[in-house]
Amino acid sequence: MFDQLVFLVIGIVLGGVIIGIIFWLFNIKKLKVDPSSVNQLITNLKTDQAERDGKIQEKLETFSTIGKDMEKEAENMRNIFIRGGPQRIGKVGEWQLKNILDKIELREKEEYEFRKRYQAVDGSTQELDVIVHLPGKRDVIIDSKVSLSGWEEYVNAKN
Repeated sequence: MFDQLVFLVIGIVLGGVIIGIIFWLFNIKKLKVDPSSVNQLITNLKTDQAERDGKIQEKLETFSTIGKDMEKEAENMRNIFIRGGPQRIGKVGEWQLKNILDKIELREKEEYEFRKRYQAVDGSTQELDVIVHLPGKRDVIIDSKVSLSGWEEYVNAKN
């Protein structure tokens, strides 16, 4: 009986080894690849990489163009603030002031008036950039015509 058990165990082990070898050989055959399919895979990878490189290059060119446009706009703004004169500087300041008032959700003609004209005591016509209406029938008048050089003088003043 012991001999039969030994033969049974040896048979099971040998059977497992033989089945393992068969599976191993089968998987090795699967690993063998046709060189043309490898070449095709490499070609596809190169093509995909070239397309990605092209898209990246395109985006870099777009960013470069945007950067140049921003430089031009910055130069235009600098020219307005430094050399633009009071009229031009005032228009930019009024535009910025109106945007600020709109962003803090003040209602035009109710909580503030924009470019309000009035007759001065001396008979001349004056235009105020903004009048902000406060509670208690009080008003604050805002003039947005401040040049960059005037602002720099104010900031750098010692008193």
